[in-house]
Formats: sequence, C-alpha cells, structure tokens
Amino acid sequence: MTGVAPSHYIALVRRVTKAEETLDPSRDNHRHRPVSRGRDSLQTIARVPRSQLVRDQLQKAIDSGDFGPGEALPSERELVEAFQVSRVSVREAIRSLEAIGYVEVHQGRGSFVTKGPNDGYVSAFARWLALHKEEVMDLLKVRGALDELAAEGAAQGADESAIKRIQGAHDAFFSLAQEPDAKLDRLVQLDIAFHQAIAEASGSSLLMHLLQDLNQHLGESRKITLAPSGRPAKSAAEHTAIVQAINGRRPAEAKQAVATHLAAVRTSVSDFEAMKSAVAVPPADPVH
Repeated sequence: MTGVAPSHYIALVRRVTKAEETLDPSRDNHRHRPVSRGRDSLQTIARVPRSQLVRDQLQKAIDSGDFGPGEALPSERELVEAFQVSRVSVREAIRSLEAIGYVEVHQGRGSFVTKGPNDGYVSAFARWLALHKEEVMDLLKVRGALDELAAEGAAQGADESAIKRIQGAHDAFFSLAQEPDAKLDRLVQLDIAFHQAIAEASGSSLLMHLLQDLNQHLGESRKITLAPSGRPAKSAAEHTAIVQAINGRRPAEAKQAVATHLAAVRTSVSDFEAMKSAVAVPPADPVH
C-alpha cells in the first residue's frame, strides 16, 4: 500500500463494508423519503451521486481519526477498488473534500489530510450561515463602521493604561494564533477581548455597549473566519497594524487598518458561503 498505513486502509475498508448497502448498485444509489399517508404513502426516490457517498465515507473516516492531518489517503486505484466505483466518482469526491479544506491534492503524490482540530465547526456553521447569511453580512458592515470609529477614538485620546490593555489583549491573541492546534473557542474569546479593549479605549460608552451587543450576534461568524488554517495568524498580523497605528497616535491610519481587517473578515465569510454552495450538490455521475 503506497503511502498508506495498512491499519488505516483496513479501517476504511471496514467502513466501506458497513456502507455497502448504501452503495450497492442493485439499489441504484437511492435514498427514500415517505410522502404522506394512505395512497400517497409511496416513497419518493432521490438519486444520490456515488461521488457524494464516497466523499461522505471519506469525511467520516477523517473525522473519526482513521486518517490524521498530514497523512495520505489511499491512492485513486485503491479507493476505486475499496468503494467499487469509477475513477470519476473518486475524483469528484476528492475534489469536494479539497474544496471544504479536508485534503490537499499534490500532483503525482496523492491526497493528504489537512483537516485540523477546529474544522469540526465548519459543517455546523454551514447550516447556520445558510439561514443567516444576509443578516451576518449586514452586522459585519455595522461592526466594521463601529470598530473604525473606536480605533480612531483610541488613537486620538486613549490614556496609557488603555493603550497597555490593548497591547496586552493583542499579545495574548497573537501568541495563541501562532499555535497550530489552538482551540477555536479561545481564539474567538481573545479576538473579542482585543476589539473590546479598543472600544473601551475610545472613550465612548455608547460605542463600547453597541459593540458588546454586536459581539453576541457574531460569535458564529468569528468561528468560521478563524477556523481556516493560517487565518488566525493573518488576523494577528492585521491586529498588529491596528495596534501600531493606535500606539503612534495616528487616527486615520488606525481607522484604515480596521477597515482592511474587517474587509478580510467579510471576504472570509463570503468565500466560505461560495465554497459551501459549490460542494453542496455534487454533479451526478455517469452510470457505471
């Protein structure tokens, strides 16, 4: 088995065996839903692409720890044999996993697991975001405007003790953001603490309370913006630019640094929504 631990391959095959009833070609890959009662209690038949079934099984294998971060998945040929599906189905499944950040594909080397400890939040947020996308984007725009005013005010009039609190909050977030296995909930807490320290330093109690209220509604959006690999470090760098401008008493620069940071946050949410939509309904496979 090239690049794959035998125990992992056995675990995958066992998982496939459990799914054989679902994948059995004689059942035509259908899932059934009851319609109603009486003569209408027939079953509607929804076709589920084999690529989606393969993707789901691989995703479960990764989530359960059968394949850890940095480990190779079985080769395309091995997956074809294990699942008894076409190469097209396997390739579509791998592309879907790559799109949602579970694997990286290296040409000529194979597919490697990239899913980290924070990625379990993604699927839950996908369902939540589907219902609240417009509300989230509107709230982020409002938050951006308020955060800009707060940073501008802090740069203009914060006293030294307030500046130290901002620096301390920044240092705490920056340090944790460099850890590859940082807990997402803790990152979110420290991110909120950083921005709240700036709001408090602005000298406006109204700004401080408005941002406190907004933070109660934007916890989920912070999770998805900080969950992708490398994003916490990017946020920390953006925070650094904000802190430097405030420390230097440059209000316009502080305001612009916040605008740049919040634009990146909004882009993260939009990119996630586009990615989710792209993989929500995989294309149907040819019959093999």
